[in-house]
Amino acid sequence: MAVFRWRRSKSGFDQALRVFALEASGAASASKAADLVLETLTRSLPGATSALFLLDRSRRAFRFAAARGIDEASLSPHAIARDGSMGVLLSLRRSALVLRDYHDPVLSDGDRAVLTASCARLVIPLFGKTRFIGMILVGTKPGRKPFKDAESGFLSDLGRLAGGALEHILLFDKLFENHRNFGAVLGHLNRGVFILNEEGRVRVWNHAMEKITGLASSGAVEQDAGRLFAGMGVPAVSTAVAEVLKENRQKVIEGVRWRDEDGGAVFRVRLRPIVSEGEGDGEVRGLLGMVLDETDRAKLEARVQRTEKLASVGKIASTLAHEIRNPLNAMKGAIAFLQTKFSNDVLLLEFTEIINEEITRLNTFVTNFLARARKAEPRFVSLDVNEEVRRTLDFVGKQARPDGVSVTADLGLLPSVTADPGQLRQVFTNIARNAVEAMPVGGSLTVRTSIASAAEAWPGLPVRRAGDAQTGREAVRIEFQDTGPGIAEEIRGHLFEPFNSSKEKGTGLGLFISREIVEGHGGRLAVTSAPGHGTTVTVYFPVDGSHVPADIHHPAR
Repeated sequence: MAVFRWRRSKSGFDQALRVFALEASGAASASKAADLVLETLTRSLPGATSALFLLDRSRRAFRFAAARGIDEASLSPHAIARDGSMGVLLSLRRSALVLRDYHDPVLSDGDRAVLTASCARLVIPLFGKTRFIGMILVGTKPGRKPFKDAESGFLSDLGRLAGGALEHILLFDKLFENHRNFGAVLGHLNRGVFILNEEGRVRVWNHAMEKITGLASSGAVEQDAGRLFAGMGVPAVSTAVAEVLKENRQKVIEGVRWRDEDGGAVFRVRLRPIVSEGEGDGEVRGLLGMVLDETDRAKLEARVQRTEKLASVGKIASTLAHEIRNPLNAMKGAIAFLQTKFSNDVLLLEFTEIINEEITRLNTFVTNFLARARKAEPRFVSLDVNEEVRRTLDFVGKQARPDGVSVTADLGLLPSVTADPGQLRQVFTNIARNAVEAMPVGGSLTVRTSIASAAEAWPGLPVRRAGDAQTGREAVRIEFQDTGPGIAEEIRGHLFEPFNSSKEKGTGLGLFISREIVEGHGGRLAVTSAPGHGTTVTVYFPVDGSHVPADIHHPAR
């Protein structure tokens, strides 16, 4: 704080009050604010002594808080009763009390003891907006003249400012005390709790908030919440905090994703204004925030939606297969009859053979379509992923060469995985064919296999096995990287929706079914792409079934 050299100058006192008001707004505790009050008083009135008493939590007595120029040991044992003579008198007067004789019969023995120990000549009451919260006892050292009107006016103004500042801080000190008392409870809550003061600064940041945001309490407390949340990449929360503090109304923000590494963790943030005790005008004194993890509910809803879509797809596919296969079988029977009846008609036989081939092709298409749409239960065995990749590329590579697409493999040393070989090849074939078809004028498809950590494969999920945590051998990574035109942003958001295809002859089921298969194996499928920079589809499978859902039956190996 600046050293004030003003003596009894009105402008000097006004400047001191302005500086006090500015610094008091940033005081972090009642003790710091009390020291600031007395420091301002002492530097503005050289030779004055002072002691500050604040109402205790019982609200029955004013107890010693700070002093300047007085032996604190002589004051700390004493208290001033709230309903005692001096307490009642100051409560009624609401203005400074000038003391001339400590033997005034109105004063109680306890009051006289405090006044004698403090050598007080003036008592300044401290009022908040609605409450009598404390008092400043001001005395003079030997040889100093009594206070003049300008000095008394300065002390009264300082008392009014100090009362408002201390009331505000005491309210949040009470919240802090509650936070400490119930720290064990807050620490075990599965929801984040944070409390802001009326300036929007963080006062409480519980353990759950530390886990959700990755920021320790020591780094959050006293920070401006608006800037803090904006810097965390959740501007919606930052904006909502400002609105709650300004408009005094609750807000709920859905679908908040705090950190990229949380792997899709979704939170609901509920914000409630805090209004001071006894306030009738609804003035906001702070904010209580609660953060609830909605990830499981969001995943369940997404799973239900996918299941409903898959059921719809299966129903449509079955209907189509039935309606198409019946006439196809009838046509095939008719063709067989014509070929037998007119076996000597070479031209007829030639055309009926063409019709027969097209019927077979159409029947194969319907069979493949139905197989894609139906989600068969996987038959798990321990297998070599590299071998399944080689078989897939041998098949897809033959189709790719005429189109000018080169297919290469970079296969690393992998542990075995527990999976259904047929379903794995279906996934790999779908992805590889999509890549080849995305490069009609040629290009390259590179397939790489390697080992990935659990943190990469399943971001946001805890590591399940100690051995895996040490070695990082948690998942097998299969990357399909092409040099095609890439996927536009507006299309990427719909890649896994059924019947949504950017290809003229596509069914829109390939990636949808592939993701269902991968997730049914406890794995994950991710797509990264940008226009003009190709596309990379990455498949993660757990090593040795470490993440395969527990409710999936594993046959004996």
